[in-house]
Amino acid sequence: MIYHFQQFYIFESHLIKGIMKRLLYILPIALLPILSCGGSGEETNTDSDVVVEEDGEVATGSATDLSEYGMDYTIVIPEKAGVQTEITANDWGGIEIKRGEGFMMSIAYGEGDIDLVKFDMEDDLVYKYDILDESENHLVYKREIEGSGMQAEFHFIYVLSFDDDVIEVQNSKDATFSEEAIKKMFSSAKSLTMKTGA
Repeated sequence: MIYHFQQFYIFESHLIKGIMKRLLYILPIALLPILSCGGSGEETNTDSDVVVEEDGEVATGSATDLSEYGMDYTIVIPEKAGVQTEITANDWGGIEIKRGEGFMMSIAYGEGDIDLVKFDMEDDLVYKYDILDESENHLVYKREIEGSGMQAEFHFIYVLSFDDDVIEVQNSKDATFSEEAIKKMFSSAKSLTMKTGA
């Protein structure tokens, strides 16, 4: 009796292992059509063609309407073949824009205090900062931990005022960007404008 039970147990174990192996092969194949249909990001609404200058080069794109995300503005997001642009409203009344891994920025209402950002840099005991470009309404900078061997980070903040609104556009803090990526995002940020009739 015990012998028969052990045989059944061994048979059942082999059966389950066989099914699991087959599932491991079948599941990725079954999921392939679903995953290849693209991400879950929303399509953007576009208006007329606009030109954004990127360090002397001219990039064309379409003005994306942000009103459905709670902000009556448009912005040019440079197009990239095969990469979908994702726009989402965040929890604090702003917007997150992502196009691949090299283009991630936020647009939000804020104080627009560039001097405060610079003060925080001076007060930072961990990072060394180098300001690459600045004006009264923008800051492009590099920060790094000296001697750490870690990759330097590039950032920007751009401030605009429309009537009573103060808008801050800056790169996402959830990723590390090259200087070239920051230049592209900054160029896009400079195209932000209030919708006509808003």
